[in-house]
Amino acid sequence: MRGLASLRPYLSLLRGQELFLTVAGLLMLVSTAVSLAIPLVAGRLVDAFGGQGSTGAPAGLDRRLLLWMGLLLLAQLAGSFLFSVASARLALTTVTRLRRRLFAHLLELPALFFSGQKAGDLSTRVTSDVGAIQYVLTGGLISLARAVLTLAGALALMSRLNLRLTLVVVLLIPATVVLVRLFGTRLRGLSRRMYDGLGRISSQVQESIGGIATLKVHNAQGHEKRRFEAMIAEYQRDGERRAWLSAALEAGIQMALWICLIGVVVYGFVLAARGQASGGQLVAFLLLAFRVAVPLASLSSLYAEGQGAAAAAARLDDIFALAPERDPAAAVPPVRHEPAAIRLEGVHFRYPPAPGSDAAREVLRGIDLEIGAGQWVGLVGPSGSGKTTLAGLLMGLYPPTQGRLLLDGRPYADFDPADLRAAMAFVAQEPVLHDISLAENIRFGLAGADDATGAPGRRTGRRHGLRRPAAGRPRDRDRRTRRAPERRPAPAHRPGPGLPARPGHPRARRTDQRPGCRQRRGGAAGHARADARPHHYRHRPPAVAGP
Repeated sequence: MRGLASLRPYLSLLRGQELFLTVAGLLMLVSTAVSLAIPLVAGRLVDAFGGQGSTGAPAGLDRRLLLWMGLLLLAQLAGSFLFSVASARLALTTVTRLRRRLFAHLLELPALFFSGQKAGDLSTRVTSDVGAIQYVLTGGLISLARAVLTLAGALALMSRLNLRLTLVVVLLIPATVVLVRLFGTRLRGLSRRMYDGLGRISSQVQESIGGIATLKVHNAQGHEKRRFEAMIAEYQRDGERRAWLSAALEAGIQMALWICLIGVVVYGFVLAARGQASGGQLVAFLLLAFRVAVPLASLSSLYAEGQGAAAAAARLDDIFALAPERDPAAAVPPVRHEPAAIRLEGVHFRYPPAPGSDAAREVLRGIDLEIGAGQWVGLVGPSGSGKTTLAGLLMGLYPPTQGRLLLDGRPYADFDPADLRAAMAFVAQEPVLHDISLAENIRFGLAGADDATGAPGRRTGRRHGLRRPAAGRPRDRDRRTRRAPERRPAPAHRPGPGLPARPGHPRARRTDQRPGCRQRRGGAAGHARADARPHHYRHRPPAVAGP
């Protein structure tokens, strides 16, 4: 039960749903009471048809009992239906709240956290892991209460009918507890392994699809297939082991149930033959015994699902335990346009060690740099020399391991991250298109921007075939619109791959002076930038690049 305690913090998600929780609880009580009353009415019907009424004479057909039986069956049907609807509504609201909270927390985590994470694994935590907790937190809790009440009520009614037969049924409870304790820990461990494996599989799929061009150019399809097959095989092995354990748990409980029921039937007929129990009492007792068997079986199933939910909750706890880099409720400051100066003093930086490694290599060592307000600076170096890492430090995405950075003489540590980045801009070498309209992509990150913002860019985009909202890479526009790509003459000056034109070059002037864009100096890497986000249908220079 120690593992199930990890689900306790998530019960706060039920706040504000007291109405649906109360309705579901009342429906559960009605359904449980009706299910316990049906065996008693059935026993009286048997006595009535068997001629064993209160006077000892043939009782015949008791229409009132038949009417009561019909009403009870209808009430059972209606209660079960409404209970399922209320439970589903409760579960969907709860899981939506949890996903919203988890996603919002992820967005506020420091950027350094994501450097050691795989996107696929994080996405499975928002989808699969939350889904695993959904039922246990809502319908599972109510089903647990119903099973306990049904078990207690059935045992109480059975003890009134025949105490000896009830003692035979009570022997099921310790047998069930022993089986659950025996298999519970292993089920939780395998569930955690399966969720981790599913995260790795999702990351592998995202990496392969995202880098499909590189994969095909290097004819690496076979290599990726082998990697994927190895992950799938490991996931299948863990799933099969978990299935074996779950099946063994359920089979053990079912075997105990059958042994108990057979004992009840044999002993019940012996009592009936001796005249110590009537036929109606025996029928009512057997039906109540089945009512005991059902909650015991459901309790074992709920326990297995609870172990899986506990494993998923542990993965979510790993995320919620991380502190956000800023207060999520704090207001986002407006964009600042003033020139700014940046200074680095003895900056060192190393990424967190990779899993399974004790130490991390130092990427930057003793960096001293000063960028004056309005000054252009280009960072040049071979791949892996730390240019991207330095850009991340300049934008406040990573804190230095040693040393400090200052913006206009004020240490970065004194700034709220959002306030610091209000003076920054970043244009990636690879364009990022969100699954929103073209206008929304142009206005992305510009608080308060209206439809007029970026209108020149939208007109240019329509001339290039982007007539409808669509996400994807710029080169995909011709495939989406079924138009041949427009060929343009090469410019007189061609910078290297991924590098911007020189500041004084005509193409740079055209880019920086495009209508709808505003300039400012400073910011990340200390060179001029456009406040409006880039038009994603056209290449724009990165924030940090070579000459």
